[in-house]
Amino acid sequence: MSDLTSAPTDPTQPTDPIAPGAIRKVIAAATDDAHQMLHRHAWISRLIAPSLHLQDYTRLLAAYYQFYLSVEHARACTRSYDTLSVRGAIAALHADLTALGAVPETSSAPDLSYLDTAPKVLGALYVMHGSSFGARQMRSNIKRVLPDAPRAYFETPTASPIWHHLTTQLDATGGTSSTRDTVITAANQTFVRFGAFVTFRCEQQD
Repeated sequence: MSDLTSAPTDPTQPTDPIAPGAIRKVIAAATDDAHQMLHRHAWISRLIAPSLHLQDYTRLLAAYYQFYLSVEHARACTRSYDTLSVRGAIAALHADLTALGAVPETSSAPDLSYLDTAPKVLGALYVMHGSSFGARQMRSNIKRVLPDAPRAYFETPTASPIWHHLTTQLDATGGTSSTRDTVITAANQTFVRFGAFVTFRCEQQD
């Protein structure tokens, strides 16, 4: 499985370059509405609530685990970005769920069929790796409210070299506006699908 040095671009498309390092800000701005919706998500917001229960925490971990597995499957199917794999997050989530005796079956997988090209997968990886930055407040609350709960996932943020490599790959999408738009659309879809799947997976058990 090879790692792409850049997202494929169409040589027939006019270039519309963005300065190195700026593409992440462009994507962040273009996906901010979808991102902020997750902060207000009925289930995910429980991770920062003082009333967080172990049962809800376990359900959320299971939903995260299944979603990460599906993103990783899409990445592997497109044979792209091996060094940006989310296997580390999957292993941490599996460890937490094993400790809780709650490793789920993989039958309730989200539909991520839209992740069928490398640029689209890159958009999803931006969401998944970037999520660890927003997990800091969650990590603090979980430690305070559920001190005995396993926290391998929340204690394992995206490593700096991986994030640096991700931003390098995002810079490589600045060659054409069409490729950049593809990454942005996929990132927005991933934010939305993630929220929808968490709701489905958590409420499925009620």
